[in-house]
Amino acid sequence: MRTCEKCGFDHNRDTAQFCSGCGEPMSVHALLSEGTLLHERYRVRRVLGKGGMGAVYLVEDTKLYGKLWAVKELLERFLDSGDRAEAVAQFQHEAKILVGLRHPNLPQIVDAFEEGGRHYLVMEYVEGQTLEEMLENAPEDVLLEKQVLGWASQACDVLEYLHSHDPPVIFRDLKPANIMITPEGQVKLIDFGVARLFDPSKGTDTLKMGTVGYAPPEQYAGQGQTTPRSDVFALGATLYELLTGDNPEAHPFVFQPVRQVNRRVSTQTSLTIDKAVQLDPGARFVSARAMRAALQGRRQGGFPRAALFVGVPLALIVLGVLGAGGWWFFQNDPLGVFGSAPTAEIAVAPATPAPTDTAMPTATLISTSTPLSTVPTGTPAPTNTPMPMPTATPTPTLLPTRTPLPTRTPDLTPVPTSPPTIAATGAIFYTIEAGSSLYLARTSPTSSQGEVIDPTSAEYSTCTGAEAKTLTGQSFPLYYGYRCSVMSPQECRSPDGQYKVVIWGPAGNYQVTVQRVSDGEIVQATYNGPLNSNEALTWSADSRYFYFVIGNELHRASPYEAGYQPVVADVKGYYLSPDGTMAVYLKAVGAVGGYDVMVVNTIGPRGEPVNVTNAPETVKKCARWGR
Repeated sequence: MRTCEKCGFDHNRDTAQFCSGCGEPMSVHALLSEGTLLHERYRVRRVLGKGGMGAVYLVEDTKLYGKLWAVKELLERFLDSGDRAEAVAQFQHEAKILVGLRHPNLPQIVDAFEEGGRHYLVMEYVEGQTLEEMLENAPEDVLLEKQVLGWASQACDVLEYLHSHDPPVIFRDLKPANIMITPEGQVKLIDFGVARLFDPSKGTDTLKMGTVGYAPPEQYAGQGQTTPRSDVFALGATLYELLTGDNPEAHPFVFQPVRQVNRRVSTQTSLTIDKAVQLDPGARFVSARAMRAALQGRRQGGFPRAALFVGVPLALIVLGVLGAGGWWFFQNDPLGVFGSAPTAEIAVAPATPAPTDTAMPTATLISTSTPLSTVPTGTPAPTNTPMPMPTATPTPTLLPTRTPLPTRTPDLTPVPTSPPTIAATGAIFYTIEAGSSLYLARTSPTSSQGEVIDPTSAEYSTCTGAEAKTLTGQSFPLYYGYRCSVMSPQECRSPDGQYKVVIWGPAGNYQVTVQRVSDGEIVQATYNGPLNSNEALTWSADSRYFYFVIGNELHRASPYEAGYQPVVADVKGYYLSPDGTMAVYLKAVGAVGGYDVMVVNTIGPRGEPVNVTNAPETVKKCARWGR
């Protein structure tokens, strides 16, 4: 019998399309009523849980003297008969293999069948709490590291068992809600709803499966194939949440170093988790076994192996000193023998080197034109001596051998140059590259981290076109501003049409002037020298300023002011905000190929840039302002 979710009437036939109580259509999620007999054997006692793909029931086995089992119900959701036939065949194939799995951390699967258009798996009934429930009840919203490492070791054991199967079984939905802890402290994986068999000859998965935040990039439709390293990512995301209380569903693919969030977690564990959640599968642990070795390295034997060779002699020395009255030695413990076991000398993983970025860089900007060597190392700078700033005009730019062009005193009031504050001038969109996969992400001038939106493609990314799109159909218009390529000859008109920047001369010795459009009069001879032709010349929307790059340093000039001023160094791919007060650009950080998205004020005195992503391990490109 089926229960209507709208009115609660529980005497509808299993095949009923409308509720006999209220007349409303039966939901595809309609639950089975207590007493319903499945497969002429399993009698439903109550609902244990339900979700988008079906429900889990507690049933009693009428042929085994009332033994209790859990029955997982999988609903069919297919648009055509071809998809249905393929999915049913796959389900039957996977069910056959899952029934044969035997491991202490897996609920035993004893039966699989189809009835009434639904598919069922009958498995061992596990009592206990999920890690999700335990985390919700934790007094400080985090769990103890020692406890978590014990569960993690068991999880690695069962994943290694699944991945060693022929063919390998990829769990694909590892998360706190799918890990049950029995009253005896044993781990049980409780949901095989999206598990799949690994086929090395298959290029990509055909379905997006798993849970956002815990599922790795390659698990999204068309982005690659899930492998054992996909489960390593999910386990890393799970451990990250248990030890930090930070739910990765809120910011998929973006993880802070664990110790930045929870300083009580050991460096060893933090580095292990950081490596497990790398977006590139090749940068993760090669297997669950390797990850377990990294997690247990700190704990095996209490001391590193090297310490064993000195431990006994050292202990004898200590005893001798104590016997001679070495109480001071015991109190001060200069050799650390009475403290906790050292951990720094243990490698993160024997198979793959640990990430080098053990702490998140602050991305402090240091101008290449003004060395900071005047401040002695380790000695605070005097408070009454300001830090030297770059001069307005670098010395190599003006050529004394060239006759200066005539200038004309502007007849307009100079524009005020008071610096704006970092404000919410609009969203910033950029593209994340994870192996062969691309993702659209966003941040803002007031954010310190980015947010992944959804998968995208090269055609729809922020690197092409006037709008960025996701593969799920979302679109976001982009603002490019008033830009001209740096070349000779070139005329780049201001948005209001009153002025134009004229560039001419050889690439190594450009002349940049500002002319009035109406009569061709030169009002500013702005600059002589080389320009970075990979970066555009850009006008602000109000026509008050224009920007260009010398080397890798962004500069600002104006029809109303003589000369030019430096804005910020280490610029790559800069774009002005719609209001012209800020620029977004990429700055190289961390390992080769890594960039963070930066914003900086573009008017007023030179200011410090702000890092709005703080994820140096993530490969980002093409940062653009949204409209």
